[in-house]
Amino acid sequence: MKYSIVNEDKKEKKQDDSQFLAVEPKWNLDDIILSSSIKTSLKEVIAFCKKKEIILEKYNVKKFVKSDNLTIAINFFGVSGTGKSITAEAIAKELSSKIIHVDYSQIEGMFHGETQKNLTKLFDKAEKEGFILFFDEADAVLGKRVANVTQATDHSINQAKSHLLNLLDRKNVVVIFATNFFENYDQAFFRRILFHIGFELPNRDSRVQIWEYHLDKSIPKSTTYDWIAEISEGLSGGDIKNIAFKLIIKLAVESIKELTNEVVQQEIENYQLAKKMSLPTKQTIVFNDK
Repeated sequence: MKYSIVNEDKKEKKQDDSQFLAVEPKWNLDDIILSSSIKTSLKEVIAFCKKKEIILEKYNVKKFVKSDNLTIAINFFGVSGTGKSITAEAIAKELSSKIIHVDYSQIEGMFHGETQKNLTKLFDKAEKEGFILFFDEADAVLGKRVANVTQATDHSINQAKSHLLNLLDRKNVVVIFATNFFENYDQAFFRRILFHIGFELPNRDSRVQIWEYHLDKSIPKSTTYDWIAEISEGLSGGDIKNIAFKLIIKLAVESIKELTNEVVQQEIENYQLAKKMSLPTKQTIVFNDK
């Protein structure tokens, strides 16, 4: 019988390298239709990331930023479907970096202290390789710490959040958070985030551009982008993408010959109804006095 010796250090290292996958970003800023104010803020973010050391030195920032390492933390907040995730990729592309889409289930450990270890591995990898970290639905991670600790799980959650705060203080990485529930952030995390950028639903002009982007000019239509933008108020860019895709499928399978006002309006109304039905409703409790 033959025996082989397994090098546990190498085995562990291999697991570390594959645990958090870094991918090439697919989106460019020019592909994303955003307001001019958001694009201005993003240009400031990118410029600071590229010229951080020069800015810190030139304007004597190191006088009050004593750490040699400075995490650049960015927070995107706003309703779902407004382009937060793809904008995170666009920033990574502008910085010529790969991006890690952080899955919190990969970080959260079953055993005491395991979550902190996984967070350290994640930040170490990003710092070493120059990867961008992206936490979507970040309120799950940056939410308020438990004030009245009554269970061991409460204590573990608070410890993990405190450890993340510590990593943000001492690691030299770029971290992007995105949330639909900004109000749930712990204030300690708020203070450690340098850039806060709000994403809003597109206005009429932006909706025209988004429809033009998704419904190519070569697509047969008797309707106009202006008219479609007019009746799609309240829809996000993500909503418009889904509706446009559905309309393209109808054309592809020859359910329709062209996009008419009636066809487009019906598809928008169907989508809006489905979206409304998917939202949680308040339940009314009726007490019987009999």
